[in-house]
Amino acid sequence: MQAMTKGLVTVHASISVIFLLLVALAELPPVMARSDSPSRPLQLRLVVPEPEVCIGAATLKMDAIFSNNSDSPISVYKAAVYDFSFTKTVLHDNYSKVESHEKRKDVGTGDPALREAPVVLQPHGSIVVPLEYDISDSFFNESATYSVRARYLKTATSATVASAALGDFGSNEVFFLMSECR
Repeated sequence: MQAMTKGLVTVHASISVIFLLLVALAELPPVMARSDSPSRPLQLRLVVPEPEVCIGAATLKMDAIFSNNSDSPISVYKAAVYDFSFTKTVLHDNYSKVESHEKRKDVGTGDPALREAPVVLQPHGSIVVPLEYDISDSFFNESATYSVRARYLKTATSATVASAALGDFGSNEVFFLMSECR
């Protein structure tokens, strides 16, 4: 029994170390998705403020941080953050299993510019937009390390403000841990 307990402690300690490394990596400056270029005037970065989430939680709270890297004001639409891609890594005895889960967030019908006013970012400024994502799906029902990315999509329309950020680009990847809460 003592050897089994010692093995469980070692596995739990290993999972904790991996999780802490993932959290530390998530705090580094974000690596942009392949479609991003360093000269992009608008960047989107996701942050999970509470990186440990209880299994059975209804929502995952995230912050979308928009940064204007240009010398001109840029307008952004928070409803244009639309496509969430999740991965799950489950550690078993001698192997890990990785699964993907992609879900397009329902942003309603039509162009976000028709439903909301844009947020204006001043040159070299940032804004934090709180988001909540429904995690009641069965994909989120086990102890594992998860990651999430999002996309921003805004095309030109007659309702688009002239200074609006247009395009389709991705955010950084951010990690969080789902576990049984005590």
